[in-house]
Amino acid sequence: MNVCPYGAISYEDVQVNDHGVRETRRVAVVNNALCQGCGACTVTCPSGAMDLQGFSNRQIIAEVDAICR
Repeated sequence: MNVCPYGAISYEDVQVNDHGVRETRRVAVVNNALCQGCGACTVTCPSGAMDLQGFSNRQIIAEVDAICR
């Protein structure tokens, strides 16, 4: 499923060593030149690993809290 409207996310297979077990995992890679900062990837990332460049989850939550006051 490709959620990026700008096509900035691609996937690559990487070799990882997980507790002595070598395996191949598919990871998302963001092309910063194509990324427009819309945040669609951050919202839909199933592992929560995506952060919007320049905005951590903590910063975004603090902004939402400030707006809701």
